[in-house]
Amino acid sequence: QHGVFVEVSPEHVLDCTSGVELPGISKANDGCNGGFEGRTIELLTQNDFVVCDEKSYATPWTFDKSKCQERTAACHGVADVKTAEILRNSELNADKLKQMVSQGPTGAFIFTSPAFRSYLNGNETQIWDTQVDLNTCLKQNPESYVNYNFECGPHAVVVVGYGTQNGVDYWTIANSWGTEWGNKGYAKIERGTDMLGIDRVRAVRITGAEYKSVLPEKSESTTVNVNVYTEPRNTTSSGAATAGLVVVIILCALLSSFYCLTW
Repeated sequence: QHGVFVEVSPEHVLDCTSGVELPGISKANDGCNGGFEGRTIELLTQNDFVVCDEKSYATPWTFDKSKCQERTAACHGVADVKTAEILRNSELNADKLKQMVSQGPTGAFIFTSPAFRSYLNGNETQIWDTQVDLNTCLKQNPESYVNYNFECGPHAVVVVGYGTQNGVDYWTIANSWGTEWGNKGYAKIERGTDMLGIDRVRAVRITGAEYKSVLPEKSESTTVNVNVYTEPRNTTSSGAATAGLVVVIILCALLSSFYCLTW
């Protein structure tokens, strides 16, 4: 609406959602040691938290949850997440995930194998179809991000689209492991087979957010489109998306190791 792209700060979300408990949930986000996309979205929507823009937040940055309030006071809040859809376990299946993705980028939990984690130099025609041992993976606690079976490494990605290629249905996912992974940071994975457990653990989609002007002298709020995604490169979901503020809060919960290693 304003013709301005605003990049929100994953570092802000890392600092301010780590160590915060929610009722009925035993483990909180833990900054550079890992976190959960669903829990992060719940914290943002429940606590009236406005995420700051990237340029104004704590540069240079190192993770420090104790400085959340201090750093927040010194930056410009630009994205206020109001509502989100979160499906877990029996609530989720391939059809419901497809419906979510058709409306906008959707965060999804997957189990990763060593081969998947080392998937490099992919191309646009490749579809990942090497399954993990779901019977083994599902016996572990998907909420445990420290002590897990390395054959079933818990991870989260953003599902940005879907399609069919040569008779094979696939999801298009955007990852947080840099552009060297997959096909420039993206990959197609087989759809309809619960590949890597994508259909059964958790899916998250932001459904409502407001833009707060980055200019101090302006105070207006604008409801924004949340169906556009730009990490790691420009793309949209298979659903129609118009130009608007890009809210990439979903990825903030997925980027902890990347930001903690590179800053």
